[in-house]
Amino acid sequence: MQITLDELLNLIMARLDAMEMAVEDLKVRVNILMRVVYNTEKLTDEDWKKAVEDELAIMKKAGMLETFGEEEVHRLTESMLKWLKGDVEEIKKAIESYRKRIEEIAKKSTQGKSIDIASPDLLHRLDALKNRGGKGLKGI
Repeated sequence: MQITLDELLNLIMARLDAMEMAVEDLKVRVNILMRVVYNTEKLTDEDWKKAVEDELAIMKKAGMLETFGEEEVHRLTESMLKWLKGDVEEIKKAIESYRKRIEEIAKKSTQGKSIDIASPDLLHRLDALKNRGGKGLKGI
């Protein structure tokens, strides 16, 4: 099966869009559930900190983290509590910071790199050579 570069890119973009929609759907559902828990259980900030510590410890045991310290626990706990309490200004700042980092990474990853694409004519000539047993490279 042969597929053009354009078809491949369209296929990849369609899959990426579908994945993005699924992630957004899950995020909304988790947000709703977490707000219900936060508002009905009236957990203290210390309860949330303990939950963050437990999760990071599990991730470390599972090999997903090498180490974590009090700074990471505090940062993650504060971030979650601001989100749960609806600190919109902090959320906006975090989103903007994230977008800037993604843009920088995208710029760095594309600098100096290019993909060379063979023209359809060249591919047809190479196929013809292959079919003739690869004898001679006339016209290439």
